[in-house]
Amino acid sequence: MLRSRYSEDPRLNPIKKLASILEEKGMISWDMQPVGYTETLKIRLSDYAKKLPTRKYSENWIDGGKQISVFHPHTCLPFFFNKSGSRICKLCDGKHCTEDIITMSKKEWPSLTNNKLVLDLMRFLLLLEELDLIEFVE
Repeated sequence: MLRSRYSEDPRLNPIKKLASILEEKGMISWDMQPVGYTETLKIRLSDYAKKLPTRKYSENWIDGGKQISVFHPHTCLPFFFNKSGSRICKLCDGKHCTEDIITMSKKEWPSLTNNKLVLDLMRFLLLLEELDLIEFVE
């Protein structure tokens, strides 16, 4: 397919149409952050250590054995997790506290430094919480 470098890729049309529909329904917003905008969220591990990350909307989660996936309850968009993400999601069962998940993850991935492992794990869990897929239960 030949086209000018200034023309729009026609393969994007269905994506733009879907985005437009989702915006009309208030499911997404096109609010953009200015370039260079940075805001640091500071959390303390101690605030989450004893909390139980728990998967929400159990009927939307699909456990395929080695991998797990979920359909977002509000958008019906599927999320497919890789092997690492799947192992962590499976531990978000309301029985393991964040501290337990960190300890188990250290055994699973011993080559990672403690700081890297904790940082990556907390980012992942907080992203899942932000997406309304898990909650931290006291």
